[in-house]
Amino acid sequence: LFPNQDQEHTTFYITTILSDLVSLLLRDLEDVTKRMLKSRQVILLTPADRVDTHAEIVKNKKLMMARRQKYVADFCILAGAAIDARKYYKEALDLARQASDFIWAGGALEGL
Repeated sequence: LFPNQDQEHTTFYITTILSDLVSLLLRDLEDVTKRMLKSRQVILLTPADRVDTHAEIVKNKKLMMARRQKYVADFCILAGAAIDARKYYKEALDLARQASDFIWAGGALEGL
């Protein structure tokens, strides 16, 4: 698996493999994030949401967009993109406040 070389070559080999792995993970994370923003079928619920409010959540576009923005901001934090995350958290906070979704507004505030 590892080349039978000196320590410098082995270190370079391991670093290259890890860089490729991280690159693939970040690309997949970006794809998930893009699909999340485009999708209208993804419903993000909290334990405080009742099952009978599911239809209301789908109808309320601001609420769903706020939740998606917060979710994308969380992905940005995981990817190390703090500037992008801050932008998405601010948007999520504004939308969540407008939709009176205080649980997700608190989550966005926590991210800021």
